Amino acid sequence: MAVHEIKIPSPGESITEVEIGNWLKQDGDLVQIDESLCEIETDKATLPLVAEVSGRLKIILDQGSVANVGDVACSIDSDAAGLVQENKSASKPSAPLQEETSLIAEKKDSQETGYPKGHPSPAARKMIEERNCKFIEKHREHALHSPYWWLKCLFWKNQDDSYLVNKYHDFLVWDMMKKPFITRFLEKMLQPLIGKSTVIYFEKN
Repeated sequence: MAVHEIKIPSPGESITEVEIGNWLKQDGDLVQIDESLCEIETDKATLPLVAEVSGRLKIILDQGSVANVGDVACSIDSDAAGLVQENKSASKPSAPLQEETSLIAEKKDSQETGYPKGHPSPAARKMIEERNCKFIEKHREHALHSPYWWLKCLFWKNQDDSYLVNKYHDFLVWDMMKKPFITRFLEKMLQPLIGKSTVIYFEKN
C-alpha cells in the first residue's frame, strides 16, 4: 500500500497554527490530484487543502481540530488511483457532449444567480459586510500547477496515458514533497501571470 501523507501547508511566514474547517470530501472517497479536500482556516484567510496525488482519502484531523503547520491532516492511498481513473473514464462524456453540457450549465448558472461567474455572490458579499471585514489584498497561487492542466487539455483524448501528463504529475509530487528553492523562486515569479488559484485576504475592522 502506497500511502501519501497530506500535511498542513504554511499559509504565511507568521502563521504556525490553523484550524481544520469544512471537509469537502468524505472519509474513504476517491479523490483526484489537485482536488480540494478541505478548508484550512486562519486569522487572515481560509485556504484549500489540495490532494497531491490521486487515490482513496483517509481523514486524520476532524473538522474543528487545531493543528500546526506540518501536521498530517489526511492521507491518500495512491494504490487506489486506478479506481479513480476507471470512475472518471466511465462517467466522462464524449468531447462534444461535454462541451455542450458545460455551456448549458454555465448559462443556467448565470440565469439562476443573476451575477457574473467568478464574482462573489450577493450572499457572500452580505456575509463579508455583516462580519465587518475589509479587503486587504489578493494574489494568485499554484502557478506550477497550471501547465499540468494545460497538458491535460492538450492531450484530452488520452491524458491518462500521456507521457508528458504523467511526467509533469510526477514533477508536481516531487516539488510538493521536496520544495526546492529554485522551483519555489520560479513559482513566485510566475504567480501573477499563470497562478491557478486566487487567494483573497480580509481583515476585521
